[in-house]
Amino acid sequence: MQWGCGGAVELPPAPRRGHAQAIRVSEDVRPPSPPPRVPSPPPLRPSGRPGRRIVLPKRYRDESPAAPPPVEIPEPPPNDPEPSPDEPEDTAPPRWFKTAPNSYGLYKVFPHHPTRDPDQCISLDDLCASSDLLVSKKTQTEATPTVPTAPWFPFLNATVARLMSWFHLGANLKSLAELDALVEDVLLQDDFDVAHLRNFSTARESKRLDDTVASSIDEFASAPDGWKTVSVKIKLPAPKHCVAEKDAPEFEVPGLMYRPLLDVMAEAFQSPLFEEYHTTPFEYRWDPAHNPGDPDVQLDPADVAVDEHGLPELPEGHQVVYGEIYTSPRMLKAHNELPKAATTPHLETIIAEYMFWSDATHLANFGNASLWPLYTFGNLSKYTRAKPSANAGFHQAYFPSLPDSLKDFYREKFGVTVSADVWAHLKRELMHGIWDLLLCPEFIHAYVHGIVIKCYDGIERLVFPRFFTYGADYPEKVLLATIKYFGGYPCPSPRCFAEKNQISEMGTNADMRRRQKIREDTSWYRHTINTARRWIFEKGYLVAGAAINRILKPTSLVPTRVKCLFELGGWKSLFLHLIRVLHAYNPVSVEKLNERFRKIPTFGRSTIRRFHANVVDMKKPAARDFEDILQCCIPAFEGLLPEPHNTIVLTLLYTFATWHAYGKLRLHTSGTISAWRTVTKELGAQARHFLKTTCEAYTTYELPQEQNRRARRQAKKNSKSPAFADVAGKPYALYISKIRKTWNINTYKWHSFGDYPDAVVDVGTIESYSTVLGELAHCAAKRAYAKTNKRNFEQQIAAHERRKRLLRRRIRHRMSFKSSSKPSTPASPKPQQQAPKKRTKNAENLAPAHDTLPRTPPRQRYHISESKRTSLHALDLPDDFPDDPALETFLDDLKSHLLSRLLGIPYSGDETEYSDQDLADVNIIRQRLYTHKILRVNYTTYDLRRDQDTINTRSHPDIMVLAHEDEEDSNTHPYWYARVVGIFHSEVRHVGPRSKNTAKIHHMNFLWVRWFGRDATHSAGWLARRLHRVGFLPASEPNLSAFGFLDPAEVVRAVHLIPAFHYGRTADLLRPSIARHFDDENQEDYEYYYVNQFVDRDMFMRFIGSGVGHRDIAAPLSEDPLEGTTFDNDNDEMDVNPPVSADGPIPDEVAVSDGEGSEDSNPEDSSRRSSEEEGEEENGAEPTDDDFLDIHGIADVICKISYKGRSIL
Repeated sequence: MQWGCGGAVELPPAPRRGHAQAIRVSEDVRPPSPPPRVPSPPPLRPSGRPGRRIVLPKRYRDESPAAPPPVEIPEPPPNDPEPSPDEPEDTAPPRWFKTAPNSYGLYKVFPHHPTRDPDQCISLDDLCASSDLLVSKKTQTEATPTVPTAPWFPFLNATVARLMSWFHLGANLKSLAELDALVEDVLLQDDFDVAHLRNFSTARESKRLDDTVASSIDEFASAPDGWKTVSVKIKLPAPKHCVAEKDAPEFEVPGLMYRPLLDVMAEAFQSPLFEEYHTTPFEYRWDPAHNPGDPDVQLDPADVAVDEHGLPELPEGHQVVYGEIYTSPRMLKAHNELPKAATTPHLETIIAEYMFWSDATHLANFGNASLWPLYTFGNLSKYTRAKPSANAGFHQAYFPSLPDSLKDFYREKFGVTVSADVWAHLKRELMHGIWDLLLCPEFIHAYVHGIVIKCYDGIERLVFPRFFTYGADYPEKVLLATIKYFGGYPCPSPRCFAEKNQISEMGTNADMRRRQKIREDTSWYRHTINTARRWIFEKGYLVAGAAINRILKPTSLVPTRVKCLFELGGWKSLFLHLIRVLHAYNPVSVEKLNERFRKIPTFGRSTIRRFHANVVDMKKPAARDFEDILQCCIPAFEGLLPEPHNTIVLTLLYTFATWHAYGKLRLHTSGTISAWRTVTKELGAQARHFLKTTCEAYTTYELPQEQNRRARRQAKKNSKSPAFADVAGKPYALYISKIRKTWNINTYKWHSFGDYPDAVVDVGTIESYSTVLGELAHCAAKRAYAKTNKRNFEQQIAAHERRKRLLRRRIRHRMSFKSSSKPSTPASPKPQQQAPKKRTKNAENLAPAHDTLPRTPPRQRYHISESKRTSLHALDLPDDFPDDPALETFLDDLKSHLLSRLLGIPYSGDETEYSDQDLADVNIIRQRLYTHKILRVNYTTYDLRRDQDTINTRSHPDIMVLAHEDEEDSNTHPYWYARVVGIFHSEVRHVGPRSKNTAKIHHMNFLWVRWFGRDATHSAGWLARRLHRVGFLPASEPNLSAFGFLDPAEVVRAVHLIPAFHYGRTADLLRPSIARHFDDENQEDYEYYYVNQFVDRDMFMRFIGSGVGHRDIAAPLSEDPLEGTTFDNDNDEMDVNPPVSADGPIPDEVAVSDGEGSEDSNPEDSSRRSSEEEGEEENGAEPTDDDFLDIHGIADVICKISYKGRSIL
C-alpha cells in the first residue's frame, strides 16, 4: 500500500533505530565497538514513495546570474574628419553583428556593429533584486568637459549645497534613516564648515537655485530646463449656431504647464543617465542547449539569409527573448526606417524612445486637490525605470481640466447650458489641443530630420524622437484614440474594430482574426471626421445627434481630430461574481471563504501579505490586494460549491491564475509566448463555459456593499432635488432593493486579454509600460505637494521638480568627484557570544527571537548566523522530551547526516546507514547545537537576477529541494518539500580510521526538517488544472523518515504552501511535539497542503520549465512547448506531471457528466474526432466552446478522463 500523503502504509516489521543507545561519548574516549547493526528495510522516501533504484542527478549547483554578453566596441579613429563631397559614399548596407553567448546561452544580434554598450558596466550588484543582499553603492563616471565653476555652484559653499541636497532630495517625514543621512552626507563631510551656516536662509538659497540656468552649472545643458505655462484654446460648438469652425467662439483653458519634448530629450541624453541608455537596438536570442563547458560556436556564413530587420534567421532550436523596449521588433523596425538620405554621414544615428504615462491623482486624503501629470521614460532598462530611487522618469506636463467658468462663458455666448455631450466633446478637444502644443513645429522637424545633440560622453549624435508606448487607463485611452466611451457604442476598443457583442468570444479563432484589423489614421478617417466637424459648426448639428451618429457610430468615432495617437480588472469582476454565487448558494460559504483567507500564510517580505479580516467586503482594496487574492484563491474556494460547479470554478481559477502569471513575466521567450496564446484561448473558452453552467444555475444579486454604494449615490443625487425632501428640508431616508447582477465579460478589459501576447512581442513585456511606473512616479508629486502652501500648487510642484533635477543630476553628481567624504570607520565587530553556562530545555530555543543577520553577499549560497547565544544540548534533547516521536532517532540521524558530509558522500534523499562505531567517531564539540531563527537562501531567477528568500522557523518555514526520483518512473516530480523545524550550526570533529584529519574542527550548518509527501492519487499540473498537493508523513511509522536533516546548500528556495482547508485537520500524523514549537496552541496538522506555484514569477517558471536562469537548477520539466491549441500532448510545457495516462493514478476529482458524451472513449475515437473538427475548421466551420473543451481534455462537466482504457465519469 503506497503512501500518498495522509494515508497509512503497510511495511514488514523492522527494528527501530534508537538514539545512539543513550551512550554519552566523550570527545577523546571511544567506546568499544558494538556488534554490527542489522540493516533495516529501505524506508519510504520523503516524496512519499518506497525507496527503489535511485539515479542521482548532478548536485544542486547554484550559479550567480551572468551579465548580458558584452560587445567589443572598436576604438573610434582619431580626428575623424567629415567626408568631402568628392569622395564616393559607401552605400552598402551595414552587416549585422552577433555577440558570443554568455554562460546561459543568451546572445545579442545587432543590425550593425554598435558604438557603445551600456551592458559592459553591469556587475552582479546591478542584478540583485533583494534589499537584503549586500551590494556596493553604484558610482558614475565623470564626463571629461566641465564648466569652470565650483562644483557646488550656484550655492556659495559646499556646506550649503550638501544641506540643500539633503532637504530637497530626502523624505518629507524625517526618520532614523534621514537623520543618519544628515550626519553622514552633511555633517561628517570634509568640506563641512559650521561658519558657512551663519545667516542661512532656506528661501534665499532655493531662490538662488531657481534663478540659475542649467548651462551655467553643466556645459552639456544646452537646452532650457525650465517649465512653460500657457493656455489651451478650444472652439465651442452649439446647436443651431451655424458658423465656420475658424470663426466659432473660442475659450482659453489656463494652467497648462509643460516642458517641450525636445528639451526633455536633450536633458536626458546630456545627463549621467545616458551612461545606461541603449542607443542601438538588438534582438535578444537564447540557445537552450548551450553548454558553457563545451560551447558550440559556429561562424555564420557571409551569405546567410536575413529577416525583415536585416538580422540572420533564427537558428533551429533557438528562441527569441522578449523583455526590453530596445530589444523589441518595433524598435528594430523604427531603427531600420530612419531616413538614410537625410542623415549626416559623420554622425551616429540613434533613436530617442518616448514612453509616456499619464493619469490624474489625488494629492491629499482630504479635499479635491489633484494633479494630472504626464511622465516620460526613455532608453533605460525596465529594471532601472521601475526603481523610484533611480529617478528615471521626467515630468513632461501637468494637464489642466475644464474649469467651471467654461459653463458660465458658454451660457453667456449661446444662451443655453452646456450639455453632457458637448462637455465630453470639449474634454477631447482640450486633450488634443494640449498635444497640438506639445507636438510643436520644432519637434516635427526633429522627428523627420533628427536633431544633433552633444551627449554626456562628449560625442555628437543625430537623434530621432519616436513614440513607442502610452500608458493610461481606459477613459484616457478613449480621449487619445478619439472614440466613444464603452457604453452604447459598438466598437469600444481603441485598438481594433471588434464590436461589443463580440467581446465575449475572446480567444476564438474569429476573434483573433478580427484583431488583425486595427485602427489607423487613413484618408477615409480624416474625411469622415472633417465632415462631421463641418456639420457641427456650419450646420449647427448636435455633437451626438442622429446625423453625426450615422457616420461616426458604426466605428465609435467622435468628431475630434487626432493630434497624437493595455488586467486585474477582469479578475476583480470574476471574484465579485464568485462571491455573489456563494451568497446565492449558501451565505455560510462566504464566512468560510473569509476564514480561509485569514489562515493563508504570508510569503516573502511583501509578496503575499496577511489578508484582511474580511476579504469579501474589500474595503479600500488596492490592485496588489486583488493580485494576492488571485494567486492564493484556489484552496480557499475549494469545496464551497457542490459538484459540478466546484470543478468548473477551480478549473477557471487555475486557468486565470496561469494567464496572469504569464502576463506578469519580465522575460518572455518564443516558447512562453506560444504557451500564453494557448492559455488565452482556453481562458475565453473556460469563461464562456462558466457563464453557461454555473452562472445559469444560480440567480445572483448585487452584494451588500454594492447595494450600499448604490444607495449612497442615489441619496446624494436625491439630496439636490426638493422633491425628495420632507417638510424640514431634510432628505428622506432611502431604501432600495437588491438588483439582479450577472458576470459581464463584454468589457474592454476582457477584450484586451487577447492583445497582451502580441503587445509583448511588439514592444516588450508589460511592466515596461504598465500603470505601476506611473503610480510610483505619483509618489514624487505627492511629496512635492506636501512642501507647497497649497495655493497654485502646480507651479510650486514644478519648481520643486526642477530643483531636484538640478541637485541630483548636476550639483550633487559633480560634488561627488570634487570632494570626498571622510573614510567611514568600519563598525567594530560584535564580540562572539559565548554559549550560556546554564543548559536550557525550552523549545523556544529552536527559534531564538533575537537572531538577526546582516546583509548577505550575493555570491554566497546561503547565510546563517554564527552566534552562540542560544543552544541545545544534543544528548539532553531526547531526554527532555521522551515521548516526542520527532526525537526518537534524532541523534543517530544527525550524526549520519554529518558523517555523510564529512566523508563527501553525495546527498541521495535518505541518510546512509552507519554502524554505531562510525557514529561514535562523530564528535559534536561540547554536544552543543547552536540554534538560529533565520536562514537566507540566495538564488538566480528565471530572468537572470539575484534574489533571496528568508527561511524563518516561526513564520516562513517551508522549503523546496531538488527531488531524487527514480529515472524510470513516469509519475515523477521535480521537487521535494519540507518544513524547517530548526536551523543549527555545530563544531564537529571526526576521529577514527575513516577521518581525513582527526585534529580539524569543522563548522557545519544543518537544518532539521519535517518532510512532506506528495499525494500520488491527486492529478495535478496543467492538464488536470490543479495545484500539486502534499501532506506530512506520519511520524508513527519509523521507516517513513518523517524527519531528517539537510545541508542548507541543498535548498533551492522557500515555497508557499497553502492548507487544503476543504480536507480539514488531523492529529494522527504527529503527537504533540517540539516540532510544532511555532504553533503550540494547535497541535494538529492539515491533512493536505497545496504548493502555490503562482506565488511569484520565478516560482511559476520553475514549474512550467524553460526559464533562462534555471539552466543548472533542474532538468527541463517537459520536452515540447505548447504549440498552437494542442493540449492533448503527453508532454506539455505547462504540465509538471504527465497527463493522466493508462499507467497513471486515478484522479480524485472527476467531472460529473451532464448526460452528453457518456459513452466510453478511446484514443482512436478522440484522434478521429479531432481530425474531423480540424477539417471542419478548414472548411469554414469554427469549433464551438464545448468542442474546444472536449478536444483539449479539460476536467469539467463534459470532460471524460481515460484510465486504463475505460472512461471515469
